[in-house]
Amino acid sequence: MIRMMRKIFLPVAPLLVCLACFSLVAVGCASTPEATPTRTITELWEPAYQPDFDFDPFQVPTEPAGYTVGIVRLEFVFESATPGEWEFTATERAYRSEFIDSFSEGLKKALTAEGMEVRGPFVEYDDMTFLDRSKCDFVLRPKLLLKLEPKRSTLIEELSGFGGPYGEPLIYGRSDDQLDAKARLELEIIDPRTRKQLDWRSLNTDTITKSYDQIWSRWIMTYGRNARSGWRVLEYSERKYPNYHNADNATAKALEDIYHNFMPRICDIVSAKEFKLIEKRKKESKKRK
Repeated sequence: MIRMMRKIFLPVAPLLVCLACFSLVAVGCASTPEATPTRTITELWEPAYQPDFDFDPFQVPTEPAGYTVGIVRLEFVFESATPGEWEFTATERAYRSEFIDSFSEGLKKALTAEGMEVRGPFVEYDDMTFLDRSKCDFVLRPKLLLKLEPKRSTLIEELSGFGGPYGEPLIYGRSDDQLDAKARLELEIIDPRTRKQLDWRSLNTDTITKSYDQIWSRWIMTYGRNARSGWRVLEYSERKYPNYHNADNATAKALEDIYHNFMPRICDIVSAKEFKLIEKRKKESKKRK
């Protein structure tokens, strides 16, 4: 009987083994289905921040001080601590323009509150007409120097279950990054007729740090049988992702803090008392000549 069973079993043994292996593979594939994105990466995008660039002087308008002051539009100079590491996006350029306009408006309010008349703002000193210069006692020419230094996290968390906004099957990551901002405000007070510098002041901020969630996408490049991969920040694809504002918002919040840091302090510089001292020095200088 045993010999007969061997004769029957041995020829079909390989076939039975194959069937058993196939069953295991089929069960394994069924238990680990391929993951498909269930969420869109735009869920992690922040809406564009609206900074508060509004300033009201502490003092109420006083009696006329007897001065007329011309304002030249703020010169805004930006640089990255590491050249090319941080470049302004279209959204950040809009924040810059809003900052410049609001600075001129805040300066007007500060001068008006001191009882002075204001002319301008002018784009440049050379844009002032002869009549403008003859009507002014002083001209203010402000300049802002902004330095930004991004601090990238070395830990990038790979996100699972996220698809691209257009359905693209990309691999995304997230990191907790920081942006350090420092600013210096220079204010030159010049004689409107001679263009001679009458006074020069400067103000500085401490380092302002803003945190934000940086979103990354993984890139893969193949060279024949070899492949390389790495992470790149999402804002490099600004045209493709125009509604990604996580990093833009860090800049906006830093500019907001800078604005409210400088405006109250600049009121002490553009006070009627300070202009009287400048006028006194100007007259004494003429006498010595």
